[in-house]
Parts: sequence; C-alpha cells; structure tokens
Amino acid sequence: MTSILGKHIKWIRPEKIRKPDLPKQVYSVNHNQRSKTNYTGKVASVIVRLRNGTIRGIYPGTHDKVLEIFKLNPDDVTNLGWLMKDGKEIWR
Repeated sequence: MTSILGKHIKWIRPEKIRKPDLPKQVYSVNHNQRSKTNYTGKVASVIVRLRNGTIRGIYPGTHDKVLEIFKLNPDDVTNLGWLMKDGKEIWR
C-alpha cells in the first residue's frame, strides 16, 4: 500500500494534526467591558422622576402603573427609569 493512483499515500491523506498544533481563537478582554460595568445587577424598582425633582417607584410593575398608583399627571413626568439593586439609577 505504497501508492494510490500513482502517488504516495502521505500526499493524499496527511498524518493527523495534534491538538497543540491547531490555531487558537484569541478573544479581546475589553470588547464588552463598558456594558458589564455600567449595567450589572438586578432591577430593584421601576422609577419616575417628576418636574419638582421627586422620584416615585414601585416593584414589580410598569411605568404606567407608577403613575396610576400615585395618581400622577403624565405631564409632570420628566424621566422614566429603573433603580438597580446596587443603588444606580438608569434613565431612559
């Protein structure tokens, strides 16, 4: 079994490649760092900021439920957002 179709067997089917010889995928460490540091944690409550600076919130619920429960006028709302469990506020 030295030849197939006139060629040596090693030209048609080379030896197996060992695992350390295979190329390795390299990942960038900082490719997604911003989103991981700024938005980690779970939502503690859904919050609404009013014109006078007060913040109202409930959990669980929606922003519409906050307005309904506290009987707030939608025209007085300046921002909608979420209060995270680590104390950060994320505004829409």
